[in-house]
Amino acid sequence: IGNRRVLWLYGSLFNIFYNVNYTFLIYFTLYLQAEASNNDTLTILFMFYVLICTFLRVIIKRIGLAIDKRKMHTVSMFFAAEFICLMFYYTFYRVLFESISEYYVFIILETSHLAFEWIFYPIRASETYCNFVTSLERREGKFSGILVEFLSPYGLNCKDWQNFVALDFGIRFLILVASGLNITITLLTIAWSPWIENSLKETGIQLEYTLLYISISVVVEIGNVILLNRLFFKPRQLDIKAMLKQCFQEVRFAFITTIIASVLFINPVYAFTTGNEY
Repeated sequence: IGNRRVLWLYGSLFNIFYNVNYTFLIYFTLYLQAEASNNDTLTILFMFYVLICTFLRVIIKRIGLAIDKRKMHTVSMFFAAEFICLMFYYTFYRVLFESISEYYVFIILETSHLAFEWIFYPIRASETYCNFVTSLERREGKFSGILVEFLSPYGLNCKDWQNFVALDFGIRFLILVASGLNITITLLTIAWSPWIENSLKETGIQLEYTLLYISISVVVEIGNVILLNRLFFKPRQLDIKAMLKQCFQEVRFAFITTIIASVLFINPVYAFTTGNEY
């Protein structure tokens, strides 16, 4: 549907921002690890990390939506972008724990992470947010149009938009659990495998800290998901489980996301484990 050249242009932009996002995470994670001992600036840097990740994710998802509007009966690039970008975010976020030894630093990072979830999802799916976007759609001017495209897909009613956000949140839940389990298994495999040269065998205490922080963060985040679901999504009759089931019934979507997940998890975990290099 639509001009093939335009579709190729959006596809190229999708790949460009996809790589920009990944490159940013690699170098910024390295910088965060280097600044891990400076607790005064770590929180500020982490908030900057979250904001940039969110900004890039929104751009990639909007490009994915533009691609979806010009094709039929294929994988949704909008939700594929959500899956990929969250995979990036959670993988590198968990890897940050490898550089933290102080409990209060972990608490600060995890609290910041959870606070962002409460701001990002309930506010975006609220009726107030929908009314604000609707009021922008009625205004004339390029700036209003650009802002609407950035805030939500143009022309959606409030219920449809809430379904979008609920499915986003459901995908986030799957990835937060999968990232915790996968990185834990990968770190243990690297540490205990005699055929892999690494320094984890010599830094057993830090490995214990890392695994402890990952375990606590996953448990706390699951509790946060349950709380958000009960307080916000269920009262609005948004069935996250049913949406996820319908999304992953699309065989191509499930296949592609599984392949991407397998590749993305192992690469950064091995690369950013102490003493390993690309």
